[in-house]
Order: sequence, then C-alpha cells, then structure tokens
Amino acid sequence: DPNKLYQSLTGSRSREDGEVGHFSNQKSPIHAVTRKYPKSYVDGNGKLAAPLPGPPRALQAQIVQSRFITLNWLEPVKNPDEVISYSVYYRMHTSDRERKMTTNSRDEQEINIQSLQPGKNYHFRVVGNSNHGPGESSETLEVRTLSEENIAGAPQNLRGYAITEKDIHLQWDPPVVTNGLITKYRVYYAETDNGAEMYSDTTTTEVIINELRPYTKYTMYVVPFNQAGMGDPSHEIDVKTYSSTPSEPPANVTLEQTSSTVAIRWEPPALEDRNGQITGYKIKYRKNKKPLQVETTPANVRYYILKDLDKMSAYQVKIAAMTVNGTGPFTEWH
Repeated sequence: DPNKLYQSLTGSRSREDGEVGHFSNQKSPIHAVTRKYPKSYVDGNGKLAAPLPGPPRALQAQIVQSRFITLNWLEPVKNPDEVISYSVYYRMHTSDRERKMTTNSRDEQEINIQSLQPGKNYHFRVVGNSNHGPGESSETLEVRTLSEENIAGAPQNLRGYAITEKDIHLQWDPPVVTNGLITKYRVYYAETDNGAEMYSDTTTTEVIINELRPYTKYTMYVVPFNQAGMGDPSHEIDVKTYSSTPSEPPANVTLEQTSSTVAIRWEPPALEDRNGQITGYKIKYRKNKKPLQVETTPANVRYYILKDLDKMSAYQVKIAAMTVNGTGPFTEWH
C-alpha cells in the first residue's frame, strides 16, 4: 500500500536553532532606563555611519558536557555602551550553516546552548547587537562536546526531492551502528537562509515534509534515537520546493494620466511573496466599467504607458505579477 510508505508530518513543533538557558543569581525586574547614545560620525568615505560595538572579548567555554555547553565572554572595548544584547552563532564542524542564540539584555554575558551532539566539534562566536545593527564578531572558539556510549550512529544515504510547491519527500537508510532498537527518527528542517528550525518525529525511514514555503531552499537532516537518547546526525542536504504563483500583487502602483494615455509605475512583490522567478506582469484596464482590456509586459519592466485611449475619459487599472505557474492576485482598481 503506497499510503504506508509515506508518512506526512503534521503537528510539527517549532523551536529556535537550539535551546538556550540564561544563568543569574536573582530575578531581573524590568526598569525604565534612559541612556545617551553617541552621535553618528563620518567614516573614511565621507558617509554617515552609526557607532557599532567592537568584538566581544575572552569568549570561553565555562561548562562542557556531552549535550550542552555554557559560554561566557566580556563586553567589547569599542563602543560597549552601544550593546543592547548579544548573539551567539554556532555550527557543527562538519556543517556550514550557523545557528543563532540571542540574550535578552546587554548584562547577560553567559549563555547555555543545548541539544548538541556528543563527541562533536562545534565552532562558536559572539556578536554585540546595537540599535544600529550587529557589531564586530569575536574570534571563533572551537569546543568538543564530551562523548557518550551506546548512542546510535548516523542515518545513512539521506536523499530528498520536492514533490509539490509545499512538500518535500525524504528517505534514508538506518544507521550501521544502532546500539539497540531505534525508537524514532527526528527530522530537522529549516529555510536555508533563515535560522528558525522545525522538527518532527517519525518511526519510518521515508517521510513527506509538508506545509513548506514555495520556491524555497530547505536544509534538512535526520537524527536517530535509541534507549540512550539522541544519536549522531546524518549529513545535511538542501532541497528546494517548486515554484508557484505569486501570493501578493505588485507594490507601490501609481498612475499618471494625460488626455489620451495612462502611465503606470510599480514595484515587484516582496521577495518572499514571489514564489518563483517573475516572468512578466499582466495589466487590466477599463473605461467606466466597460469590458476589460489586457496588456502584458516582460519581467524587467516597471513602467508602462497605455496609449491611444479615449480622450478626456476616466480609466481604471489593476496589475498582477506572473510566474511560469500562472498569474498572482491583482491589485485593487486604481
């Protein structure tokens, strides 16, 4: 039965890229604080530049266990008062994708990163955030988690492909070393350009990940579980969903009318709403609610003139973006 070969993952749980704990000896009530910020200054190119924090100092691992590491650091020497929080970026030695944890305030200079893999090397760096943007990065710190016995090895031969604009099929082989019964697999997936990570559990080695974004690349990997807990992760793969029609209309539409023409200007939909490569635009127009007329333009056009219109007449115009999959929603009548 083909239905038994596929297990659609529903009720997926969302989490940050790791789990974070902050350590403090007492509760920190919220206070209203007024702080003065330095004025912007002129950089070497003669442009106004905001003061950004320098690199945090003395990043070190305070506690190292098999599945979590506690880090601490010192504030930067350069523009320390600009810091409003810190972000710790980390990745496994064998992965190129960084995960991110952010503290709640500038006073937190210690962070606990959980859900790590036993016996693996991780790279860590910390950045001070300001109201003007992120500052300079600290030097990278490499730390190896402690090993554990009896955990399952990595799933083998992970492969995947898109089956629709919102669904990806994944399949893998069991670990060579299981150290007992594999109780479940946890499938992690995240938009490659976005740090937010989702996961869902399954007992099979073949699944469909659904409710994804169209025309989006996802990074995916699988982790086995046995009686000892979480095992080694598989290698990561990137899979891109199929394109779809745009989910939003063009933006910032303006009209300029003369006695016999209407000039139309617009901007494409936001990148996350295009759902594919824009192939063109469809313009509908009408006079006094008479039958519609339609024009199309190439993808690189942002300005179009409707010519030879009836003089001194009122026209309405609306526009939509197109992909190879079809036409997206139209704007309201202008």
